[in-house]
Amino acid sequence: MTPQSTLRRVPAEPDDSPGTMELLCDVILTGEAFLPKRFEADFAKAGFARRRICQEEYHPTVWTAWLTATGADFPKDKKLLGRQIRRALAKNGIKIPPAELTVIEQRGCHVKCAFLFGTAPPPPDFRSERL
Repeated sequence: MTPQSTLRRVPAEPDDSPGTMELLCDVILTGEAFLPKRFEADFAKAGFARRRICQEEYHPTVWTAWLTATGADFPKDKKLLGRQIRRALAKNGIKIPPAELTVIEQRGCHVKCAFLFGTAPPPPDFRSERL
């Protein structure tokens, strides 16, 4: 089901029933635009303009961001820059462990980084299937 077809199912005046609330949570968490917009706002508060951010298709917890530094001067060392990005994001509520954010490329004020965020769907349980 596409996110737009899911949005069409959300009633104009949602009630407090568990089914409606579950549907709204599903739209927020699986909607195409929710997390990129949240990341955009948090990167902006951290001193970065978002050029592009995308979620890897086959790895749902891996995000790649192309950023432009708008704030202060940033270090040339990729590890120090990654630490600075993580600290700035942590101040805005997105906590990423040290091993889960990597600066892939830095050219002047342009930065490309990859990070892990979110949870992957559980793997299928093949033991429960009967052959």
